[in-house]
Amino acid sequence: MKILLIIPPVVYKRQPSIGVAYISAYLREKGYDIEVWDLNTEVYGINDGDDGYWAREDNARRFISGNGSLFESWAERAAASGADIIGFNVWSTSRLQSLHLADKIKEKSAGTLIVFGGPETSLADRLFVDEKAVDILVKGEGERALEEIAVQFGKNGRVDSVKGCMIRKGHSMADFGECAQVPDIDRLPVPDFSDFSPEKYLFRGHVPISFSRGCRWRCAFCTVENCWQGYRSRSPAGIYSEMKLRLRELPVKQFVNCDPALNQDPVQLSELCDMIIKDGLDIRWDGMAQIAPHMEPGLLGRMKKAGCVLLNYGVESGSASVLGKMGKRYSPDTAKKVIEDTHRAGIDVVLNFIVGFPGETENDFSDTLEFVKSVRARVLNIAYGHPCLVVPYNRLYTRPEKYGIVFDEEDSYNWKTLDGSNNARLREERAGIFDSLLKNLDIDARCGQDDRGIIEGGAGGKE
Repeated sequence: MKILLIIPPVVYKRQPSIGVAYISAYLREKGYDIEVWDLNTEVYGINDGDDGYWAREDNARRFISGNGSLFESWAERAAASGADIIGFNVWSTSRLQSLHLADKIKEKSAGTLIVFGGPETSLADRLFVDEKAVDILVKGEGERALEEIAVQFGKNGRVDSVKGCMIRKGHSMADFGECAQVPDIDRLPVPDFSDFSPEKYLFRGHVPISFSRGCRWRCAFCTVENCWQGYRSRSPAGIYSEMKLRLRELPVKQFVNCDPALNQDPVQLSELCDMIIKDGLDIRWDGMAQIAPHMEPGLLGRMKKAGCVLLNYGVESGSASVLGKMGKRYSPDTAKKVIEDTHRAGIDVVLNFIVGFPGETENDFSDTLEFVKSVRARVLNIAYGHPCLVVPYNRLYTRPEKYGIVFDEEDSYNWKTLDGSNNARLREERAGIFDSLLKNLDIDARCGQDDRGIIEGGAGGKE
């Protein structure tokens, strides 16, 4: 049986998709004929790093209408590929494009099973239920679900029930509950990047790697818990073995950790650093990290010695009150200490903040601005202020009464507090004030679309 995995546009061409690479490796190990297409590498001249732009339906529709011949050629290729199953990796920035391409493929190859997976199917399943071209939605982890789909389809020519999936039954979809996750992720084969062309990605030589799956925290604004049911970590030896494999097979400049936070398992992280240092492995690596007390000078120093060059902390607020409401497990003082110690260790620091969280007062917002001023000398850059979003199915969305908010499910961007004091206009104003402060402090404010302009305006590849 042949399975074609497609990553439709528009998804940021930062580096190859580790999620799709994991699935392709797993299915190949099970004996399936796998092909992977990242169609984003066939589209040029767009601001693919601007997620907010591409999540807007009007922009997605303009892209579709302006690239009709391209979608037609992709559909013809897919129909001619001989694939029995075509899986789509779908994001909020590629939802409409994925649906359009699936419709085109079904027109040419009605018997092909179309499976949608990825973050958007876990977070916005309701948007796909009425889309007749989509036969199955995979919600959550994809390896076992896709394997069971392939087994049933290969044996019976249909798929009756698979945990973690919604399966089309006539004009509706039946939901078969939570997915069956892989309990020991060390047993998974390492991601297979053989279908990807590294030279076509913005950060050339930056190789994705994962230390774990899921998150131990349950922050109110976050959706990670909807994609991963629980936290599971890999063994230090398994991670180190993969690093050495990549150095043998790829032109690695830097490993990029793709987890919600790379420091959730301090024992794992400490042992991994010891292995790298002991063998004298000359590597660079970076990733997202949580503010946590175990990020003390000793560990940070060993991380630097082991090749860690940058940590991106989601501080989110400088107010103790707001941090508590968010579900964060640290105080502003702890955050300042971790930032200071990271900087002293020689590791670059990047920070992220959310403005306008429910319950954030003017004094709370002022605390965040003062926090930014206090750490200014210790950070490489800070992302633009993020207005707080209510999105399916974060805790703000599922428990609005707890946070005193109301919203229309069709327009959750414009959520407001019950008294109306916190609304979209206020959040946008605070984001503007936050961004002006970054400019006044001469702090490099960066996001995805900025990277492309900087890198392509320079040497053509990030070193």
